[in-house]
Amino acid sequence: MSHFSKYSRVAGVAVVLSVLAADPVFARPYTIQALEPFPGGISSIALVSRNGVVAGSATTSDGVSHSCIWKNGVIMQLPETDAPGVNSAAYQITSNNDVFYGQNVQGPSTQFTHLFSYNLGTGVRTTVTGVPVDTGVDVESVTSNSIGQTAFTLYSGNRTSYYVKNGVAHEYPAPAGAAYVEIHGLNKSGQMIGETYTPKGRQYMLWQDSQIVANYGDFGVKNPWVTGINDKGDVLVNGDNGDIVNNGQLQPTAYLWSNGALRKIENFSGQDWISGVNLNNNDWIVGKSGVTVVSPGFSTYVPKDCFVWHDGYIADLADLLPADSGWVLDEVIRINDQNEILGSGLFHGTARGFVMRPAAAPAPSVTSITPAIINHNSSATLTIYGNNFEAESKVSFNNGPLVAAHYVSPQMLTVSVPASVLALVGQYSVHVETPAPGGGASANLPLTVVSSITIFSVTPGRIDPGAANVTITVMGTNFAPGVVVTINDTYTVTPTVLSPTKLTAMLPSSVTGTAGAYFVRVVNPAKGDYSGPLRLLVASATPVISSLSPDRIGIGLANLSLYVYGTGFTAGSRLSFNGAPSIVPTSVQANRLVVSIPASILAQNGTYPIRIVNSLADGGMSEPKNFVVSFRPALTAITPGMFKTSASSVTLTLTGANFEPGSVVKINDTTAVTPTFVSSTKLTIVLPGAVSSTPGSYFARVVNPGYANNSAPKGFVVTAK
Repeated sequence: MSHFSKYSRVAGVAVVLSVLAADPVFARPYTIQALEPFPGGISSIALVSRNGVVAGSATTSDGVSHSCIWKNGVIMQLPETDAPGVNSAAYQITSNNDVFYGQNVQGPSTQFTHLFSYNLGTGVRTTVTGVPVDTGVDVESVTSNSIGQTAFTLYSGNRTSYYVKNGVAHEYPAPAGAAYVEIHGLNKSGQMIGETYTPKGRQYMLWQDSQIVANYGDFGVKNPWVTGINDKGDVLVNGDNGDIVNNGQLQPTAYLWSNGALRKIENFSGQDWISGVNLNNNDWIVGKSGVTVVSPGFSTYVPKDCFVWHDGYIADLADLLPADSGWVLDEVIRINDQNEILGSGLFHGTARGFVMRPAAAPAPSVTSITPAIINHNSSATLTIYGNNFEAESKVSFNNGPLVAAHYVSPQMLTVSVPASVLALVGQYSVHVETPAPGGGASANLPLTVVSSITIFSVTPGRIDPGAANVTITVMGTNFAPGVVVTINDTYTVTPTVLSPTKLTAMLPSSVTGTAGAYFVRVVNPAKGDYSGPLRLLVASATPVISSLSPDRIGIGLANLSLYVYGTGFTAGSRLSFNGAPSIVPTSVQANRLVVSIPASILAQNGTYPIRIVNSLADGGMSEPKNFVVSFRPALTAITPGMFKTSASSVTLTLTGANFEPGSVVKINDTTAVTPTFVSSTKLTIVLPGAVSSTPGSYFARVVNPGYANNSAPKGFVVTAK
């Protein structure tokens, strides 16, 4: 039977919702690898895995276990002492690639002898010092974290627990009135979860560097026992769920203790007990489940499935494997942060350890985010749409730390926006990351954090340097009592709030007395809210261009002296031509500039904006005035080109290109005639009588508006009768 379940609660009742084997949390299949024993060995047990290396112990036919690693399918025994009958077990692979393992001697008691670390890169074994080893004590438990710290409990008439940090053993103190301390887990932060026995019964404490930092009591669970703590401080708790079956037995149940709340790990439908063995930093939990067989006078717990659970989803590990894998899973031992699962079972009938690895995840992609605009200092939940999202996908804001997301579907995630993002107004980038194997980071989506306070205008926007008692008026929204006005985020002024949309404020003399560009904000200190900035200019009047001479020319001039007339010109004034780098004038007067325009600028036709650019203190930049470089007219034919003198009027037709409605025809460069504009390629003129009645050779030009904007001449002849 395929076991995939999702649980919900209705009026406090657990309801099992059937879902398909493609349930999204466990949608990707797993591969499984058999961990081979030593030659002649009878079994192998996997304990921990990191970076593709598995550490554990393999038992030989003489019943002695040995610490070993499996790498690239090859088993290697870790170096031990030469004492006969020594048992060895690996506990952890650290982030520095050190394998942590210990030795003991099986006899009348389990006697602790050595604690080692073995570096996978250098192949060097180091004996951990400061450990109170004693051949007369039993090893109750040993645990280690990913950074090489170890905690263990020894028994010699009473339990005593220690942790090893920087090579020194430290004892965990028992609380007043407690009988002992027994460790159950150690995380990367050095937090240790362990039990004590007090007059109140079994109590669980959280230690940090040998100091008790929390007392969890019994977690609110009947007959609790703990099997681990992860780097987030979440604890895997087992206990009895309070359901009593025949013969007065209670049913085992597993719980996740997270952020001060206890969450029940619901079981498969039809099974009545569940036991959690290990959890990782993603809060994935592995363990065993089964049924209780009741017989007269006693009951038997019959295991059925090895399971993996996450966020309300539970799956039978056998259902994550190919149907023809050849495996019968027996024990599940550990799950690491890559969601690799380690345990033991029968492979084609032979006892083996195994490591199950999830198939590679596809790379996530994103298409949109809702909302794309959120208010500063508010609470906000985003919905991100895209493809290939996984249950372990997380979200990053501005490439910052990854934030846990709620998985909805392969096309949808939701995520709470971190307070650090909401604390500042601005533009952020958001992307989704899926951890290895496979996975990766998506492209970025934009997210805008806006202020609830806005400002639209500051009046006046320009102030003469040195002006006294200047009051500005700010228009905007959400002005409340208690808001202040800041200048350059440095000067703070208490304004008069006239309404939620209007306030006034007197500028400090330190601002009005110093020319320059400033920015103004409205800030609500009580809410940590502030508007965007608007510019305030302390400067002389802005320069103004009243006219240009010329303001229009024909294309192709070799050089031009442009006369610019207006007000506010200074010795530092420059001319900006079409936004190009400023040109230094050849002559400057208060109301006139003369600028030599380079031939390269005059070689292209077009309408170009010209501005006068002063320093900010002298008013900044003027409004533009347009300067036109046009194509010159081209005269190609005059019809008729020859005619006899006539006392009556004579009409000539001029053809060519680039004629304009304001074009003028000049005869012999002396007599101007206003033509009839037919089109840009055709004009007609009526010759003056003094020309049409006088024989001779003449020439005509078409002159467009502007300076040096005439065509080449074209001749015509008037003959005598």
